[in-house]
Amino acid sequence: MPALRDRPDDIPVLCDRLLSYIGDGRPSPLVIDASAVQFLSSQPWPGNVRELRNVLARAAALATDNVIRRVDVAGEGFGFRGMREERTPLDLTGTFGAAKERAIERFESAYLAALMKRCAGNLSMASREADLARHHLRELLRKRGLYGIPWDRETDV
Repeated sequence: MPALRDRPDDIPVLCDRLLSYIGDGRPSPLVIDASAVQFLSSQPWPGNVRELRNVLARAAALATDNVIRRVDVAGEGFGFRGMREERTPLDLTGTFGAAKERAIERFESAYLAALMKRCAGNLSMASREADLARHHLRELLRKRGLYGIPWDRETDV
């Protein structure tokens, strides 16, 4: 079978099929807008279909109202890039407890930033989605320096 980069016409069909698996269990189906599909079709895809699936799963986590837009897949298609913090290796030096605390801090920061971006800064919506009490979510955001940030679609934390 030819590489995905040699079959750009297959990308829209693959996106629909992969999103049906990724979105399984959601109350409404995941969809991808035409500009996002067009962008994804123009990428070289060194990781083939597996990389496309990973890009769509990441975009689905960031998408609002179950619609994956061009901004949700920006910078994708050349291998996972993620945010700067996500690209750096975990610091596994020192004691187990200290290394674990750094890993938890990194996870909480990444999770909370993605959650608040998906919910456009709506604390009530985010607390429901995360299944956390509103006051607890607010405290976690404060602890990680993420409280009071304007969570519009262009925020890059």
